[in-house]
Amino acid sequence: MNRYPLSGKTYTFKTIGCRLDQADVAANRVAIDELFRQFAAVMGVFRRLMPVRAPFRKAFRMEDFAAARAAGPGLKVDTRMAALDKTIEMWRSFEAKGKVGKAGIPGHPEAPFVRLSRRSYSLAASGPTIVECKKLGVSIDTPRGPVRLGLLGDGYQVPILQKVLRGDGGLIRCFAELVWRPELAIDIHIGRPVDPAVCWLPESPLPGIIYIAIGVDIGVRNLVVAVAPGKGMKGVLFVKGGRWREFRRHNARLRAAARVRGDMDAWKASREAEGRHTMDAAHKASHDVIELARRVADRRAKELPVIIIEDLDFDDMAIKDTAPLKADMAAELREWPFALIRKLLIEKAAWEGFPVIVVPPAGTSMSCPGCGSLDAVRRYDVHRLVCPDCGYRANDDYCAAVAIARRGMAALMEDIHNASGTFHHHIDELCGANGPTDGGAVDAP
Repeated sequence: MNRYPLSGKTYTFKTIGCRLDQADVAANRVAIDELFRQFAAVMGVFRRLMPVRAPFRKAFRMEDFAAARAAGPGLKVDTRMAALDKTIEMWRSFEAKGKVGKAGIPGHPEAPFVRLSRRSYSLAASGPTIVECKKLGVSIDTPRGPVRLGLLGDGYQVPILQKVLRGDGGLIRCFAELVWRPELAIDIHIGRPVDPAVCWLPESPLPGIIYIAIGVDIGVRNLVVAVAPGKGMKGVLFVKGGRWREFRRHNARLRAAARVRGDMDAWKASREAEGRHTMDAAHKASHDVIELARRVADRRAKELPVIIIEDLDFDDMAIKDTAPLKADMAAELREWPFALIRKLLIEKAAWEGFPVIVVPPAGTSMSCPGCGSLDAVRRYDVHRLVCPDCGYRANDDYCAAVAIARRGMAALMEDIHNASGTFHHHIDELCGANGPTDGGAVDAP
């Protein structure tokens, strides 16, 4: 287990989704349709070659690239190579999911997306200066020449793209993708350098910084529970998972009925809807944790939040749960997006410059926050943990998050114990003067 998942990373990436001015799209529809048609044809060439080639660039030969050039004569070399990269990503994704057959991977006769390399598109400001501009535009290379499309960004997207144009904070513009959903939009991938002095604490701890531990427990009933011990109730976050769980179960029933009818189109539509809903829920849950970290850490007081998560998978869940798992619950846990939430949380924390620590999950759900006893009784029917030693009772997911925060801070202090410089850590209280003490209770809102 890598305790510090951000160690060794040099860049972190974010996707900026922007709507395009549909008037500009309509005026250049012929060129855009030709771009999509030729891009799909080039991907079709590479897709047919994937069963006989290895899934990386160097495995393809000169005659393969010649066939791709004949399929997309109007595309530039960078766009054809971007089509190859997209095909390789699709192959690896389908191969990991066991969906690669003798015919290769499924594809679309008209691809609903086009990947653009850095040289295939450019950003431009519409105002006299970058700071004063209110509307940005994007220039895209097509088989019929470059086209200019306006970006309809909101208050969140425009400042980031303006920083990319100015080069502030080391932001770099990476590849982009044109997507129909159902109107034409563009997803621009932005990169930001990771500061190893901040995100990899044992290498070079920052002197004079107070580290605020934030324990994050990922579960089923509560999708995410995050706690910053010592910060009062403003340092407690509950993200409910009931509605999302019911949506998954409803879609499972729809797929079962579609399978009985033999309607594979309905089955596929239900599966895709569940995937979009899952990704949206994971993004919102990880975003709420980052907002909590911003709220509890005072940058003016040199406070830096440290996000601590569990190295959790289904096997660990089965081991640490004392009650035997039923077949339906075991299947649900296997499909629960533990890894997705963790991946998005690490990426968002790296973008904000927050360190992340991974700790083992064993015993976190049975540890009492009041006295530290491991003999606490966990009542699964009401999701509450009761300690027979000190009488402390609270929500079991809240107690797990507190235990995770303590375990992560202990590991951090152990790793940088002999480091030079001044090191301060957050006082590990429960919820401050106005929060619960021994015998108190914290329940999900």
